[in-house]
Amino acid sequence: MKVSLVKEMRAVDRRAGEEYGLPEVVLMENAGRQTAAEMIALLGSVRGKTICVLAGSGNNGGDAFAAARYLANEGADLKVFLTGNPDHLKASPSIMKQAVTAMGIAVHDLTGDRDMDRLRLALRFADGVLDGILGTGFRGTLRPVVRQAVELVNAAHCPVLAIDIPSGVEADTGEVGDAACSASARPARASSASTPSASRTNSWRTRRCSRPASTAGWPPLCCPRVRARPTRGPAAASSSLRARAA
Repeated sequence: MKVSLVKEMRAVDRRAGEEYGLPEVVLMENAGRQTAAEMIALLGSVRGKTICVLAGSGNNGGDAFAAARYLANEGADLKVFLTGNPDHLKASPSIMKQAVTAMGIAVHDLTGDRDMDRLRLALRFADGVLDGILGTGFRGTLRPVVRQAVELVNAAHCPVLAIDIPSGVEADTGEVGDAACSASARPARASSASTPSASRTNSWRTRRCSRPASTAGWPPLCCPRVRARPTRGPAAASSSLRARAA
């Protein structure tokens, strides 16, 4: 295993596209599939269960939208919320959002108090939460809408699965500004490097979220991404599968 900083992870993703011709949307699709598999493992099954999906407007949100499709195909009842501005969606996340809506799954914007009430109600009856709001590019403090959404998730009594890293945590340092989805975590099994894929996911299993008083007690591997060490060729560049923590 290799522990890497954010800039190193970005370099690996960039190589997958520039050197080996793997489009970003392919990486996002594989990330969504793997994330859905982790949610299924976390809950045992998602059939007939309510999953609350929170997606940001960046690539983390695109992963969440992709995962939502796979979860829907497994029989989950989805409540999907977009925490970012729909007009600011990047190209690949926009494709994933369109695919979700084409399946008849509603995506609710979080723009006002009524929308937050809808999220609060969804969380009350949720069996699990998928945190796809912010990823490893986050630094500083949360926007008011995101902070409110995070606080609602923190108050929910259900399992949370975070894509890449819990929203609100700075990946290189583990620092938390005003709030974050967080919990004790430890490295879990990584997908075998002998069967690489173009996955860009690093899903963190979390228990009930709460804001830490400080980051001093956090496990050291809670923040940097962990990937399987590449070997050779196109498959190797795309094989850097981010470890999932349980």
